[in-house]
Amino acid sequence: MKRKTKPAKEAPPPPIPSDLPVLTMNALQYKEKGNQYFAEKKFDQASQCYSKSILLDPGNPAYFTNRAIAEIQMHQYEEAADDCKKAIELDPINVKGFFYLAKACYSMKKINQAVEEMQKAVKFSQTQEKWKEQKNKLEQTLQDWQRELFVAREEEVIQKETDLNIFLAQLIIDHRDQKINEARSFDYNSEVSVSKITNESQARLEMVNKLFEKQEEARLNRDIPDYLCCKISLDILKNPVITPSGITYDRGNIEEHLTKVGPFDPSTMKPLTIPQLIPNLAMKEAVDAFIAENEWAQYSK
Repeated sequence: MKRKTKPAKEAPPPPIPSDLPVLTMNALQYKEKGNQYFAEKKFDQASQCYSKSILLDPGNPAYFTNRAIAEIQMHQYEEAADDCKKAIELDPINVKGFFYLAKACYSMKKINQAVEEMQKAVKFSQTQEKWKEQKNKLEQTLQDWQRELFVAREEEVIQKETDLNIFLAQLIIDHRDQKINEARSFDYNSEVSVSKITNESQARLEMVNKLFEKQEEARLNRDIPDYLCCKISLDILKNPVITPSGITYDRGNIEEHLTKVGPFDPSTMKPLTIPQLIPNLAMKEAVDAFIAENEWAQYSK
């Protein structure tokens, strides 16, 4: 008589990790809850909600950028940068991803990288209708950071010039002292030689100082030709357009005037509408050529 075999016991299910969050809503609901916390400036709670959205739907780049901006508010810039990079991996033209990554880099004093990422944000914003209203803001932020970089580089150049001036002056003084000592040791008519050496050294010092003074004077007396400047803002033209009257303005300035002040040319007072504005390509070439030789011009105020 055969013995009945007992059925094998099923293996118990693996224990649930205690560190996993309890999920009671779907990804979109957690995102909306996170947005609510963010509006209340409860950034930590907002970040936790966005993390749950990511856990439920890791292929949605919006959840990563949402968490990134919450992390930026909490000064967690490295974490924010990582989330932005993940969002960009999922969507290579994600404007928010590049924008928040730029902000995180800027906050970490990585200005060069911040400018590079903001350039990408500006580039992709120009092809996306939903970013049309924010495009000017992005461009202005980019220009501000580029100006900051330029100023920092200029300050570095000025410091190097100052150090070089001091170095050359010290070389001249050391050479003078050496020659004076030699003259007093070997020359019977040393006082005449000492006077001559001193005068020659003083002339060299003055020549070196004048060279650096001339450089500083040129830096202080920079001037943009009037014909390259907008008649409204007086700043250098960025996007020059010409009116039927033959007057050139920067597009942003003249469009703002026509929209907020009235449909007329501010110089001639003749009727003018936005469709009448024509790109001034010749002026754009002139501006670009001037900037190529005078980088400071695009950052001057």
